[in-house]
Amino acid sequence: MGYFSNGTEGESYQADYCSRCVVHERGCAVWFLHMMHNYEECNKEASFLHVLIPRSKDKLGNERCTMFVEKPQAGPVLFPTHCDRCGMPYHGGACLVRF
Repeated sequence: MGYFSNGTEGESYQADYCSRCVVHERGCAVWFLHMMHNYEECNKEASFLHVLIPRSKDKLGNERCTMFVEKPQAGPVLFPTHCDRCGMPYHGGACLVRF
């Protein structure tokens, strides 16, 4: 299970994963469960928390949360190059051409 030995380790995990996750924006149940039950569940083999944030194979860190959904990346903002009305180079929507 994802075990965080101190606040810095938990904050680092949040920066690496939670900050990029759609679920975290809406209020993450996984993070809440870990904060509420981490200490008493960390040594229980049958704990449900082992599934939610699995430990790394070397047991020295935590893997990505099983509920992780990457936020979509915002594409580049494209500005128009030509006016839709007159076809001239874009002039900020102040086209005087009428149809």
